[in-house]
Amino acid sequence: MLRLQFKIFFGSLIFIAIISLLSLHHHANTPHQTKELQPDISFLIADLRWNKGSLKILELGEGPQSFFQGFDELFSTGEMWRLFWNYLKPFNLPVWYVGKKPNTPTKINQFAFNLFLANGGRWAPSLESLAHDDLFKQLANKKTTTTRPLNLGQHLGIIVFSNHGYPNWYAESLKKFKEKYQNFLIINDATTPYVNHKYHTSLLFNNLLSSYRPRWIRCKKKYSPALANKILAHLNSPIVVIKPLNAANGWGNLMVDATELDATLRKILTQSKHLKTYTDPSWSYWANDGHKHFLVEEFVTSHAINIKGKFFDGTMRVVFILKHEQGKIAINFLGCCWKLPRLSLDTTGSIMEKHKSGYGAAHVSQEDKQEVEAVLKSLLPPLYKKMLSKK
Repeated sequence: MLRLQFKIFFGSLIFIAIISLLSLHHHANTPHQTKELQPDISFLIADLRWNKGSLKILELGEGPQSFFQGFDELFSTGEMWRLFWNYLKPFNLPVWYVGKKPNTPTKINQFAFNLFLANGGRWAPSLESLAHDDLFKQLANKKTTTTRPLNLGQHLGIIVFSNHGYPNWYAESLKKFKEKYQNFLIINDATTPYVNHKYHTSLLFNNLLSSYRPRWIRCKKKYSPALANKILAHLNSPIVVIKPLNAANGWGNLMVDATELDATLRKILTQSKHLKTYTDPSWSYWANDGHKHFLVEEFVTSHAINIKGKFFDGTMRVVFILKHEQGKIAINFLGCCWKLPRLSLDTTGSIMEKHKSGYGAAHVSQEDKQEVEAVLKSLLPPLYKKMLSKK
């Protein structure tokens, strides 16, 4: 009897094992269990600190929202945009630039925009006007073999938004547009949700990638006497950088000595009405910041740059294009430059004046350029893959 029970028990185990293996095989081959990474082209910038072997990404941003003033100063006017338009040419697809028509250098460089139009580009001031564009309507009504292209060349056209990170009230319209016109490639579609939000950017650098970001902490916008000590204990940095979650142009960024952190936090978190009177956007931005949280990072520097005998702590800006198609990721570097602070390191001045960039530009040495690009070639693909997989 025992021998019979053992045979039944053993046979049951074999049966369960076979069923389990068949089930695993079924799930592994079920289409909805695998997620195809969609084709994408993203035109981006990275602001970073480079200290001879140590690279720290401060921020990622969208190329179409960048001013490129430093590049215009160092290279020919509109050079970054010219390189980007030329990158899109070989795809042989119509390209639309969607957004307010630029008429001042603070938008998109007027020269670059005219160059784009001269090379066959098309312009639409809004999503609504794009939907009524004759060529767009003609292509949108064209029958295709797939509703969501797997190759970049299968798309019907390319759309470049001047400001992809639209406000919340526009988000639903943009979502419906994307669902309706899936055969049109939207530049930066996979990366926009991450590069326009500093907290989302920071989350990309978890685990093995954390060494490429300054240490950081997210805090609620609620002042308490213990907040400064909590931040300093976490960052272990004698100087810290306070940042809003999605401001551009360095607005709201404050570099603060540890001894002044408590007073600074009290000021930006409890005195918003008073801050409206400030002319410096580093401070005045906090009067209208609508987010419930903010970031604080450790302070990091680049190696000193010698410019006509004076040494500066610069922030390197790198412009690049990421492309994904059928599991393959490619990187094209368009250019880089140093963004300079107001004062040199050997001049008497505040931390902000000697370390916060945005007051001039300088060329990057060939050695620094090659070394930084080598690091980015290993860093950017895993970051990009994360963004693609969460799209």
